[in-house]
Amino acid sequence: MQAVEVPELKLEERVITEILARRAGETPDAPFVHIGGRTYSYGEIHELSLEIARGLSALGVTRGQRVVMMLGNRIEFLLGWFGTAMLGATIVPINPEWKAETLSYILTDAEPTAMILTAGLVDTVRDVLPQLPTLRTLVLCDAGPVQPRTGVRVVDWPGLPELGKDARLDDGPRFDDPLAILYSSGTTGRPKGIVMPHAHIYSFGIQWSRATNFSGADVLYAPTPLFYMQATVLGVVPTLMAGAQVHIAPRFSATRYWDDVRACGATITHGQFSLVPLLLKQPPSPLDRQHNCTRLFIAKSNAEFEERFGVRIIEIYGSSESNIVCYNPWDRHKPGSAGKAAPNFDVVIVDDQDRVLPQGEIGEIVARPREPYIISGGYYRRPEVTLEAWRNMWFHCGDRGYFDEDGYVYFVDRKKDVIRRKGENISSAEVERQVNTHPDVLESAAVPVPAETAEDEVMVFVVPRPGHTVRPGELIEHLRGILPRFMVPRYVEIIGELPKTGSMKIEKFKLRELGVSDTTWDREAGSYVSA
Repeated sequence: MQAVEVPELKLEERVITEILARRAGETPDAPFVHIGGRTYSYGEIHELSLEIARGLSALGVTRGQRVVMMLGNRIEFLLGWFGTAMLGATIVPINPEWKAETLSYILTDAEPTAMILTAGLVDTVRDVLPQLPTLRTLVLCDAGPVQPRTGVRVVDWPGLPELGKDARLDDGPRFDDPLAILYSSGTTGRPKGIVMPHAHIYSFGIQWSRATNFSGADVLYAPTPLFYMQATVLGVVPTLMAGAQVHIAPRFSATRYWDDVRACGATITHGQFSLVPLLLKQPPSPLDRQHNCTRLFIAKSNAEFEERFGVRIIEIYGSSESNIVCYNPWDRHKPGSAGKAAPNFDVVIVDDQDRVLPQGEIGEIVARPREPYIISGGYYRRPEVTLEAWRNMWFHCGDRGYFDEDGYVYFVDRKKDVIRRKGENISSAEVERQVNTHPDVLESAAVPVPAETAEDEVMVFVVPRPGHTVRPGELIEHLRGILPRFMVPRYVEIIGELPKTGSMKIEKFKLRELGVSDTTWDREAGSYVSA
């Protein structure tokens, strides 16, 4: 497969809504998005988004204000996303599963002017409304009983076009206007609002297209939530830029995944690190390679997966804040690595004092851009956290890794997930990889728990495969044959499911809070012989 040359726009042209307008003018009837059982063309998405923009403008939404969207994978999300952006306002997508104190914190922090949500979520947000002095309007995307005493105006989504029929839109957004504030998954603690300008999101599309060899001939299958960045910033946006097609599923399903890929004719699919073991544990089928898909983004290289399903796993390194800063050259791919530093980024490995480490030594991955506006503008209303993350003129990614002799980067672990046991640093990712090789294990998560000494013990939370039973003693015997002694877990907790964000990232901070309980198996208790 030949590398794709992605055309680059001048900085002032890197405005997502302007790209949509141009695409709609050039190929108005070309299919763009398939969602909710219907395919929408570029022209339709543009015109419908304009209607929403005018409706929101009539409700008082103006440039620089924030519009919260609490929706699943449905067409209203995309139209609200583009419509809000057309005003120069900022989209704040929120997981509709959030509630209570976390939801209150995020809504209060975001200071929205309007919220787009389903009627069923009104009761969820009602108690927070008195804490939102800037909020004027709730836009409801479906019918349902709504108590009138919400303290704000309530508008039905179908009424927005009529409401805005006489509204005139001012000048659109600039390249440096925030398109979205994306709240971090909260895998390590309280979510932070990542400010993402238009040019930053445009650059994400460029980097993703280069890493995946994406082109206008491709069809992308995206089963991940729109309220996180993968399906939008790394799905809808590069599809728009390339003039391709994207099929957005309601949600991820391991049992339906490849059936959906076949049905939509996808040539590239979205995955996630935690999804690969789930797909591998599905029963083998003669249809496993009967599809048009050649690439899966994103996961760690897995030879068994690639051989069984006939796809290449795309490996990159980056974050919502930093962009994709490393990716594998298409014709010089090193399985297991995150690739080389992208041409528009400097990437180095540093110690705790930000001193650059030599090749082969493990430290923190840090990056900085060589071009303007290809990296986040920081954390919304969190200047002290922004300064800490961007200290010494480098963005600190919070991950540990190393360079090999050819300049390829290898991810080791999240800094906060490193387990220190008996003087050794243990990669939780490596422990999980080996635990997942057990035939009765569906997935797992390894976390540090306090030891009697000043260091840690290794604890694994294990989800059995459906219809299977995981016996901790047998699991430990399995691990003793493939892990060094110091990495073999002491504690095993069998659990029905792992806590995850909407983007399928494991919320390890919740597991660390659970820690050792009365139901935890301890290999140093009873008659079991310690490793």
